[in-house]
Amino acid sequence: MSLSASQVISAMNRKLTDLIDALEAHPEMQPPHAHKTIYYIWDFVQRSRHMLNQLDPAKIDTRDNAEVEDFQDILGRCAFAETLINDDSGRLTMMTGGDPSRPFDFGADVKTKARALNGRSNEATQT
Repeated sequence: MSLSASQVISAMNRKLTDLIDALEAHPEMQPPHAHKTIYYIWDFVQRSRHMLNQLDPAKIDTRDNAEVEDFQDILGRCAFAETLINDDSGRLTMMTGGDPSRPFDFGADVKTKARALNGRSNEATQT
């Protein structure tokens, strides 16, 4: 038995919220000045959750092309967020104005939540 779009969206919303909570708990996200790199990811994930909550599950269940396309875009954003969080090349840090020779460390909790978002919760942490 497959899940309805409403069930999938609800599960994704919980996982996005878990990732947002982990990002907000990170020491580099604390006031008064959040690190630019983690703030960028936090904003990206927040926007993804907002987009997810704008979807109409009934339209996805009936295969409405525009709604399915929007849903697929959100899935792509979730995969991209995980890729960025696990980036150890320094490219993300450079993108956000940091020193690429010192990639930002999101920590194990954030990386675990990012993998869980994409259904990879049992894989080893990529560092």
